[in-house]
Amino acid sequence: MVKITEIDVALRDDIRHNRFEDGICFIERRGDTASTAKIVPCSPSKISVSNVVYLKPSSRILPIGFLPKAKAISDKVVRDVNLIIDSIMPREQKREVIIDIVKAEKLIEKVYSCLVPDENTERFVEYDKMISILRYVSKQSEKCYLIVRRNRNMPKYKEGMKYIDSPDTGQDEQKLAREISIDMPCLTLLHQNGVAKGWKGREFWWPILTLPKNTPKTIYALPNVDVRIRKR
Repeated sequence: MVKITEIDVALRDDIRHNRFEDGICFIERRGDTASTAKIVPCSPSKISVSNVVYLKPSSRILPIGFLPKAKAISDKVVRDVNLIIDSIMPREQKREVIIDIVKAEKLIEKVYSCLVPDENTERFVEYDKMISILRYVSKQSEKCYLIVRRNRNMPKYKEGMKYIDSPDTGQDEQKLAREISIDMPCLTLLHQNGVAKGWKGREFWWPILTLPKNTPKTIYALPNVDVRIRKR
């Protein structure tokens, strides 16, 4: 229902403002692997709501509703990600850096290797989906921004049992990501200490992909779930 509502609101907004020439794009990925696949236009009638992502300018894509794997595994992943980041930027740096997509994908792959979606979540963005979207929105530059923040203590749930869906700070990294993501996406990595309620003492990295401001509103039909992204 959330996806249907987003698409409906976007279509109504285009009609209201007479935006027929630059309205919503309908695209799909064809090919069994990401290395051979092409992004091509498709008919709206081919879109299955259960397998689409609505890409909106300056919106954020992130996994919601998960638990890190066992502490020994999550600790190793955190160390591995730190090693990659340390080769890119000093730890005290707060501003963004520009990295190529291959390195961004490597970071995302590592981060996702210790995240397990909850059984009852419908908001966990799978690894394949995150990579596929990143490749689409960065296809012109083959680069993206990277923002890193460490030692965060965001709990898993807010009031009741609702998932936290905004781990990034509106006046810090979220604001920065939206300011700089004009023509290139921004990958934000938040290191969570894991001591807050819900994480069972397991630290992890929380990835957030901010789409460029100049991304056209797009209904992206993803491949079937059994088609896996080929790592570069």
